[in-house]
Amino acid sequence: MSRFLCLVVGLALIGCSQQKYEGTNNKAGDELNKGMAFFDKQDFEKAIPHFTEAIKLDPKLAIAFSNRGGAYLSIGKYDAVIGDCTEAIKLDPKLATAFSNRGGANLNLGKYDVAIGDCSEAIKLNPKLAVAYYIRGVAYKEKGDPEKARADVEMAKKLGLQLQ
Repeated sequence: MSRFLCLVVGLALIGCSQQKYEGTNNKAGDELNKGMAFFDKQDFEKAIPHFTEAIKLDPKLAIAFSNRGGAYLSIGKYDAVIGDCTEAIKLDPKLATAFSNRGGANLNLGKYDVAIGDCSEAIKLNPKLAVAYYIRGVAYKEKGDPEKARADVEMAKKLGLQLQ
């Protein structure tokens, strides 16, 4: 298990639980909501099939891809996170949580510059997304830039992220 996984698992929860369904496909929305109910209980294995079903019912439902990516992030399936979040970004380039989830996966894969880029884009899209600051801060720390790391972690805390 990656040493960053524990840090990012809880953070993925923050980003995903704020996502709401605004589409017209009620069945897709129902599946998305079922997935979120399991996600909120940290039962990621049960959340994934519901997100998958929502995607089958509405293949353009970016939020379902992003949320499934968050679930995959929480169980350490980083390549799946990158695939799902990349698809979410193609469908909705303004979906900040897709960038932060993908940044978390890249952090865990040791791709610090890519993680920093993803999280910087997430922050540009949503300057209040605390998890993106935190992931970017950890990436900066791993790259040997303690000043930027400290600034990002402090910003994450200021925005309400509670670290254990």
